[in-house]
Formats: sequence, structure tokens, C-alpha cells
Amino acid sequence: MPIYIIRVELHGSERKDYEKLHTSMELEGYLTYITLDSGEKYKLPDAEYVFSTEKYIDIQKIAESTKKIADAINDNSGILVTKVEKLGQKGLQAVTD
Repeated sequence: MPIYIIRVELHGSERKDYEKLHTSMELEGYLTYITLDSGEKYKLPDAEYVFSTEKYIDIQKIAESTKKIADAINDNSGILVTKVEKLGQKGLQAVTD
């Protein structure tokens, strides 16, 4: 299943805008944590998200969808989408259920 890491930057925004972004992204199925092959979960840095899907979606379509979400909060946003081959981490906070 393809996994994508998305970074969103709301240029000139305040913390409350990022809180709105976080809520909107979660409602659209974006996660705020990664899950490693071991099953361990780690919280991503602020304004980074994970999106995965069982069907093929062009990476630019994911960027466009994310941009629409971000633009509803701040129309001066920047989006970076990366398709993940393998995940690793050091120093991220573990997610506890």
C-alpha cells in the first residue's frame, strides 16, 4: 500500500491556524503519526502527515487535495508530498494508546 508523507506550511500563520489544519487533515484521513514495520507508532513533527491508500493516486493529486484543505485556512500555503519506500525514525515521541 503506497504511503505518503505530507508537509504543510501555512506561511504567515499562527498556532491556531495549524490547529485548524490538524483537525481538517484528520477529517480527510491524514494521520499525524507513522507506524513502523515493527508496529511501533511515532508522532510526526508538527504539520507533517501520513496518507496511505490501497488504490493508485498520482502524487500531484495528493498535493492538490492537501492544498485545497490548507487553502481553506490560509491561501498562502506550501505543500510537499513524498512517496515513502521505507520508514525509519530517531528521536520522535512514541504514540501511546
